[in-house]
Amino acid sequence: MKHLSKSLVMLLAAVVLLAGCTKKSSEKQILSFSFYSPEVEATIMESAKTIVATVPTGTDLTALVPIITVSEKATINPASGVRQDFTNTVMYTVTAEDGSQASYAVAVTVEGNGGGNGGGGGGEEQQYSISATANPTEGGTVSGYGLYASGESCTLIAMANSGYTFTNWTENGSEVSTDMNYTFTVTGSRNLVANFTYNGGGGSSSSGLFSVSETKKVYFAPGNLQYKNGSWRFAEHQYDMAQTSDGEWNTSDWVDLFGWGTWTGSSPNPCNTSTNYNDYTFDLDDFQGTITGYENYIWRTLSKKEWEYVFNTRSTSSGICYAKACVNNVNGVILLPDDWSSSYYSLSSTNTAGASFSSNTITSSQWDTLEQHGAIFLPAAGYRTGASVSYVGSAGAYWSLSSSSSSDLASGVYFNSGIFSADYGYRYNGRSVRLARLAE
Repeated sequence: MKHLSKSLVMLLAAVVLLAGCTKKSSEKQILSFSFYSPEVEATIMESAKTIVATVPTGTDLTALVPIITVSEKATINPASGVRQDFTNTVMYTVTAEDGSQASYAVAVTVEGNGGGNGGGGGGEEQQYSISATANPTEGGTVSGYGLYASGESCTLIAMANSGYTFTNWTENGSEVSTDMNYTFTVTGSRNLVANFTYNGGGGSSSSGLFSVSETKKVYFAPGNLQYKNGSWRFAEHQYDMAQTSDGEWNTSDWVDLFGWGTWTGSSPNPCNTSTNYNDYTFDLDDFQGTITGYENYIWRTLSKKEWEYVFNTRSTSSGICYAKACVNNVNGVILLPDDWSSSYYSLSSTNTAGASFSSNTITSSQWDTLEQHGAIFLPAAGYRTGASVSYVGSAGAYWSLSSSSSSDLASGVYFNSGIFSADYGYRYNGRSVRLARLAE
């Protein structure tokens, strides 16, 4: 403890990240859709994101003016009260306060025209609703759904999010295709589901998106960085630590407490136990090592400002940014992605720097649920000076890429049971590293 007195004083003097996140609404529904003239109320099929209306014979479909109401704090494009040509299906996009969007297909038919769009004549093809959803919703995205005429070809496209793979398309619980691009001839309304499988730690990164500034988002690596005899890897589980108790640093096995900037060049040694800060002068912007299975990704550490933004500044759907916890008997901090919903798992004492790890006790199976929804866990792996490791399980210290005006210090984040702060530490201190990659 005494050999870190200067660092600890600076830690305790750092700005504590107490501010909570501002919750923004994710509601983005069309609540009603009607026309000024003729006075017609449309039918909204929410699950299929389609809206249909039938207007009297003789109505000019090229000059209809819709009256639209949407969720509170949401906007719609095209806007309500703007004249539209409904000869063909028109797409309306609703944007929630948090920026998420939903698209609706609006089809208007004329009485006596067999259900098809158009201002005159009968015999047009019947239109059917093709709906498609993702399971789970965070597993990926689907496109191509909407209103189609009988006999028309429809192609549904499933795109997996990071950390997930596409499995199949099902209808009423039965598999209908294993192709991501599923093409079929429309003969009636259908409700299809694109199923995705979570890859866990085996994915290219975590599945959660985290804002690190107003314009940038990242995916975090699926575990802390680890090193052994020239090889790099990510920890198998997010709660894994190379060293499970205080003591001497065993560099013959996997290690995960690194001095600042000791792995970005060809000469620095990740197992360096020197306590001379002049031996730790390399920038941490881009990780230069090779991690098997992750060769095609550019990894980097967050800057000091980015760490602060993740914990203190960004807005999330739930209003929750982080929570202290004990996961699978390992103390640490949980980070929640931007689109986290409180319905996924109930957490206590959120966004509270002074909370203890015991605020949330989570089993490994419960953690699987949080992880599948994009949660990140930063274990309290302690810190190291020279070859001596201390405070394993009771404190966590993570490097940023930012240096300090003082040549012997670099910045990062620090937490224990009762403290969470942005801080500075001696460059020769061994700290944990959680890499991230920019979202495309």
